[in-house]
Amino acid sequence: MKKLASLVGVILIASVLLASCTPAPTTSSGTSAAPGGTSATQTGTSAAPAQSVKWRAQSNEVSGTARYAAVEYFCEKLKEASGGRFEIELYPSDVLYPTMNAIEATKQGIVEASFTTGDYMAGKEPMLKLVPYRTSDPWEHDFDTMSKFFEKMFPLVKEAYESFGGIVYVDSVVAYPGESLHSTKKITGLADFKNLLIRSSGLGQELYQALGASIVTMPMTEVYQALQLNTIEAFEAGGYMDNYQSALHEVVKYNIEPALHSPVGVNTEDFIINEKAWNALPDDLRELIASCAEDSRKHCWDDLTAQYAEGKKLFEAAGVETLTLPEEDVKAARLIAAQTLKAYWGKSELTDKFLQVYMDFLTEIGRDDLAKAIAK
Repeated sequence: MKKLASLVGVILIASVLLASCTPAPTTSSGTSAAPGGTSATQTGTSAAPAQSVKWRAQSNEVSGTARYAAVEYFCEKLKEASGGRFEIELYPSDVLYPTMNAIEATKQGIVEASFTTGDYMAGKEPMLKLVPYRTSDPWEHDFDTMSKFFEKMFPLVKEAYESFGGIVYVDSVVAYPGESLHSTKKITGLADFKNLLIRSSGLGQELYQALGASIVTMPMTEVYQALQLNTIEAFEAGGYMDNYQSALHEVVKYNIEPALHSPVGVNTEDFIINEKAWNALPDDLRELIASCAEDSRKHCWDDLTAQYAEGKKLFEAAGVETLTLPEEDVKAARLIAAQTLKAYWGKSELTDKFLQVYMDFLTEIGRDDLAKAIAK
């Protein structure tokens, strides 16, 4: 009899310990259910299923391109990692709202989330123009070094986006190995940029202007015809495969390497979320976003590196000649690019913080020359 009592006691203790180690399940309304199936809002004999989420989001990338596929990869990874509980219905650029209006569209709940880039918000917070890439970056297609710098600037990027109110910045989900530069005119050195009609954006505009080029602003959808009509003589955007898929190999004669405006890689597709949608999201799904974003950046870098190499071959097979700028000209362009950043001191409190973080990092990796060129 005593043995039976002892055995019952052991079973009871084990049951209590097991219950204490088991996380409370989540109901479909997001409330935690207590052991035994009782939630904070209703009683029952079994736990409700974990909450599922389906959002709409728009990317700033064009459908059918390698970079749009990179955003699709993140969405698929998130759905897979959540066991199908977190699904994002993705739309390409300009379908649900004008791409430049990502902040307002997300705040107003037109979409639960958007994938965007800091360039578009530079008029509201100048620091964001410095986020995707810097024309003075010297780490030559090095994913690890780029990632280290991204970690250092992350708190400032988050503060900048969230200063607009009503949104939460989570992470960037795509990293790609720079962009490409194509032209109809032969460019063999920095002198050839003088008076060149070039479609550019972001910090690239400032660098090419400093080299004497004439800047033309236009959406990528107009570039093909502009090259046909000689409205522009060169453009920088996308990668080789993106531009091949847009048939731009048909209207250019030269690939120019390296692309001076984006020499080392780009962190982009900043994932911003409507604040109410974020607050309603279960903690476990919030954590999944961060882990899937990190995975997505590395996957996309490797995948796009391979695709861009293949895209370059396709350009060359179509008769487009690749020209490589002299190393001394590339070094000179980096220094000029660093000097253009001087103009950003004093534009905002966050911009000053960012420039200091950038200078410290350049010094850390042995490029004190560039850091000094940026200093006040």
